[in-house]
Amino acid sequence: ESMEQCLRRKAPVPQWYVVRDGGRLLAGAGVIANDFHDRKDLTPNLCALFVEPPWRGRGTAGRLLDFIRRDLGAMGIPRLYLVTDHTAFYERYGWTFLTMVTGDDHLPERMYTAPTLPPASVAPVATSVSAVSVTSLTRSSSSANKPNTKPAPAVFTSACRT
Repeated sequence: ESMEQCLRRKAPVPQWYVVRDGGRLLAGAGVIANDFHDRKDLTPNLCALFVEPPWRGRGTAGRLLDFIRRDLGAMGIPRLYLVTDHTAFYERYGWTFLTMVTGDDHLPERMYTAPTLPPASVAPVATSVSAVSVTSLTRSSSSANKPNTKPAPAVFTSACRT
């Protein structure tokens, strides 16, 4: 339902984002009104952040988080929230712990927040498809266990506006 709402483009939230290299999906995340917790006033919420294993530890998540913060900032949303069990990951990317919330499963969860960001001044943005080409991500030439040697083109985009 959230993805269908995003495709209808009637509001800034929900949004869904993907990072792809050609036809291959590398990472993704969403922004929804509430990620199943009791603080309905803390909205919108980043959710479902994932990065495929070969792309972890290479800045993909950080670039995606920044892209989402810039995209939602351009839509007039001043602040984002997220719930997570991670205790150090999001701080590296400008998020700060806000409070504990109670999930719909009645378990405590950590709530983080971050302001949205102004549009990028150095990376070109193709506004017709809301995409930013990024070429500084790297991948191994033949195996995920080898050192990063080749730059890999990737496109960060809103899945709902492409």
